[in-house]
Amino acid sequence: MDPNVLERLLTDRAVGQLDDDAAQLLEAYLAMDASAAAAARQIAATVALARRAMEAAPALPVPESAARRLRQAARSRRTLATLLRTAALAACLLLGLFLGALLAPAGPAGTSPPGPATAPNPSALASDQPHRLVWKSPVEYPTLRGDL
Repeated sequence: MDPNVLERLLTDRAVGQLDDDAAQLLEAYLAMDASAAAAARQIAATVALARRAMEAAPALPVPESAARRLRQAARSRRTLATLLRTAALAACLLLGLFLGALLAPAGPAGTSPPGPATAPNPSALASDQPHRLVWKSPVEYPTLRGDL
């Protein structure tokens, strides 16, 4: 048997965390292997010593002022982490906007961005002839044609 697996099984058995089926198989193995049985006794003795030591010295309570300081320190760390994440996101957004404005292609000189379509001659719309608004690209101005 692998020594690491055996040690884990013996430790689990010593602290009472081994299920019944595995415990029966381990007992059968220990009956056949004397060195494994010696290791089992050593681990059981170590666990027993640890239990006695834990029972002899009860846990000391943490003073309220220390507990309060620990909670405040944890809260301030969380607040600082949240602020730093927010600042980093804002910096990324501003950098993206700046680079987008810097690297955006400039249009031809003297042109303005497309706006609402206007007829070249407002009286042309008053006629009975149907008109068609032709818009070839979102970056060009739409044109008005008389033929439908």
